[in-house]
Amino acid sequence: MEIVDRLPVTKKTTFLSIKSNSERLLDHSPRFKFFTLHGKKHIDSMLNIANILYLNGIDMTDDEIYLLLISICVHDLGMV
Repeated sequence: MEIVDRLPVTKKTTFLSIKSNSERLLDHSPRFKFFTLHGKKHIDSMLNIANILYLNGIDMTDDEIYLLLISICVHDLGMV
């Protein structure tokens, strides 16, 4: 994904770790998935939207990209 590739290595590594942990928390049980559509697919869909915006000219600094991607990963964790 081009937007992720723009991140410096340290921020990219942190983002991938947060994404992985968020997915595990949101996909923790079939019962939880019964009550909500949130999880890995939802995170990936939102990341694809961010990537489309980036590819179509939305200008962002590396810090703004990093914060956007992290917020996509953690925005639903309050439900858990």
